[in-house]
Amino acid sequence: MQKKRDAIIVGIWGVHSGAGVTTLAVSLANYMQGFLNKKTALYEYNQKADFIKIYECFYGDESEISEGKFTLKKVDYFLKGSTDIVKLSQENYDIVIVDFGYSFTAIGEFIRCHYKIVVGSQEPWYCRKYEEFCEKLSDYNESDLWVHILATDEHEIKRIRKAYRVKAIRRPYIDNAYVIDKSLIQFFSYFFE
Repeated sequence: MQKKRDAIIVGIWGVHSGAGVTTLAVSLANYMQGFLNKKTALYEYNQKADFIKIYECFYGDESEISEGKFTLKKVDYFLKGSTDIVKLSQENYDIVIVDFGYSFTAIGEFIRCHYKIVVGSQEPWYCRKYEEFCEKLSDYNESDLWVHILATDEHEIKRIRKAYRVKAIRRPYIDNAYVIDKSLIQFFSYFFE
């Protein structure tokens, strides 16, 4: 009998607060599960507790969450502390998506992910944070499995690619993380097929 391979782990990291990590993570999970039919887990590895807010929005009182886990649209959501990333990757999932938020404390866990997605903005008030982030991680960016997704124009994307030697693309507008439209299918298929 052949042993099932571990899940692919996708880490999503925000350079600053409000970068859109949770929205992108939920949208990607719905793409993987709903469009590619991959058994998907979504793990909240940050202190924001957005997954509780998601649960309350769809189901009501958070006291109904069983063992730090709930399922929404066939995606299993795990609250921080309910399990760990390695254990999840060894369960019956094809994909484990980890929402790291924007705290730099879990960088070791992020580095271990198979795919590393950095989310940020190039608004003037966020530029310095993004540059500091790139400088801190310059030794780790050697893989094609790193992608920087930024809210900025194409001119700035080209400048960032050249300055930091990273794969950078423009962040799409996500109107509803639970609706995977044609533009999001095209965007996500850039990484995953």
